[in-house]
Amino acid sequence: LADAKAILTPLLASGAIEITIVGDVDEGAALSAVASTFGALSSRPAAPDPRSEARAAIFPAGKPTALLEHKARADQSIATIFWPMRDYGDGAEVRALRILEGVFQLRLTEIIREERGATYSPGTSWFASTVSPGYGYLGAFVEVKPDEIEDTIRIVEALAAELAAGKIDEDLFVRARTPLLAEVTRNLRDNGFWIGSLTGISHDPQRLVSLRNVKQHYEGATLEQIRTLAARYFVPEKAFEVRVVPGPEATAAPAQ
Repeated sequence: LADAKAILTPLLASGAIEITIVGDVDEGAALSAVASTFGALSSRPAAPDPRSEARAAIFPAGKPTALLEHKARADQSIATIFWPMRDYGDGAEVRALRILEGVFQLRLTEIIREERGATYSPGTSWFASTVSPGYGYLGAFVEVKPDEIEDTIRIVEALAAELAAGKIDEDLFVRARTPLLAEVTRNLRDNGFWIGSLTGISHDPQRLVSLRNVKQHYEGATLEQIRTLAARYFVPEKAFEVRVVPGPEATAAPAQ
């Protein structure tokens, strides 16, 4: 608590304040309410301290592997592999990369679940930072039996290589993009989306550019663009593996 107090006290006393209001609200009433409350406080900075050094995040170089141990059932493990991506930027490229993630998810499900029956719900992960310049990642995680973890990693690597080689057809592209367009349509009617998207916009103009163009970015993405991005980011030498395996204290698996 003392640590939290040391951090928060000066911010509450003199830090920048941003007010975001969404919903069926009268603009004049909102302005009046803010003016008589937060607006009555003494003058403050228009933007928070950028803390540029603290924002730095670096994806591990080379091709490292991290091995973690768990204490759960001894017949469970998780195979994950990630490739470095980019930061969010103006949203144009990373939204195309999100379509690529959708392609990755569809093919991963077809191979791991439907063809091999190794696990029911293999997943992919996409992250583009709005805080750390240049930082992001694209990857996959699969829960499998411990003796299948090596084969699973190799399968995911082979799939990434397949996509990097341009083996993405129009049908796969459309199936990956369609739910994202539907999601955008839903989001634009949702107050939760707006409150999250508008936060920080007063001191980060790029967020406004990204927000205004969200639908156009998805609609304007092309199959050839997705193929190009797959070749650019699915680089084998840059992959980072994390394997979660049973440790000495793992519990016995239940009898079948």
